[in-house]
Amino acid sequence: MKAKYRELRVAAVDAHAHNLVDIHSTFPFLRCFFVAEGDALTLAPNTLFVKLLLLLLPS
Repeated sequence: MKAKYRELRVAAVDAHAHNLVDIHSTFPFLRCFFVAEGDALTLAPNTLFVKLLLLLLPS
């Protein structure tokens, strides 16, 4: 079980708001927020969910 989640054994957000999971990670992190898979995830930034999140984030 520990090996399965080893990619998440880092700080969630650091002082510079780096990504939670390494870009080359095999962990399906986006599945935590979207039901889309594969190529459909490329449309995720255009969803109302993401646009609302961007409005709520402090600038």
